[in-house]
Amino acid sequence: MKVDRKQIHALFDGHCAYCGCVLESESGKHMQVDHVEPVWRKWHKNGDSRNPENNNESNYFPTCPSCNHYKSTMSINDFREQLRLIPERLKRDSVTFNHCLRHGMIKVKEWDGVFYFEKYVKPENIETTSKKYSKNLKISF
Repeated sequence: MKVDRKQIHALFDGHCAYCGCVLESESGKHMQVDHVEPVWRKWHKNGDSRNPENNNESNYFPTCPSCNHYKSTMSINDFREQLRLIPERLKRDSVTFNHCLRHGMIKVKEWDGVFYFEKYVKPENIETTSKKYSKNLKISF
């Protein structure tokens, strides 16, 4: 299936659907296309996938490489919960993080758990798939 990367890039005005960072181009250098509802591929076998019905343009979001890789095959709500756990994992596992905290170089702030696409206000006359997912997550535009 040929993906219209420019159309996907424009969904959130050139921003990552999850963190909101600017995606510099739709060419693929700084943007990746995420399956909002996961598609698990078995690359090590014959290339088949689980949930192939999710491999369609209405299930694509533009993302930065970092968000796309971290989300991997998680649902949106699982991704949200994993992100909430990061500060405690860093406090538990990272000496550098703890040094920076103690010396006031960084601060952990509470995250509201709302992704960019859930806050995004689309320009007039542009339909996006974000409305579909916000409805499913009980978030309105």
